[in-house]
Amino acid sequence: MKMDGRLQLLQEEIGLQHANLVAIAENIKLSISEDIKHSYVYALAMRLLNLAELHFATEEELMKIIQYKGLNEHCLAHKTIVLALREKITVLTPDMETYYDLVSSVNDWLIEHMQQEDKVLTEHLDSCGYKR
Repeated sequence: MKMDGRLQLLQEEIGLQHANLVAIAENIKLSISEDIKHSYVYALAMRLLNLAELHFATEEELMKIIQYKGLNEHCLAHKTIVLALREKITVLTPDMETYYDLVSSVNDWLIEHMQQEDKVLTEHLDSCGYKR
């Protein structure tokens, strides 16, 4: 089954968002290792949070269109991730402990969510016959 234009656009946007989330996470790590000003690390963390919220909204829209059975659980995971990231940013100070805590958390949720949860969604799209 050929994917309609809206689904294809959403799926392409999700792919771009994944790449940007990874890039921002890498920039946070690099900024910390290069001892960049705290205000820059904080700004990157906020960009990451904003993009994560947009990304999750995009995924949820796609899941609603395809009537994804795991929608409620996936949305709950999104809310948990956003709350945890917001908390890490709230306590972010210019010391290595809070920086490493942020990086560790981002790596955990970013890698786990994209490699596990989003993979299940992609497999579901494939099993339903949606082709890009």
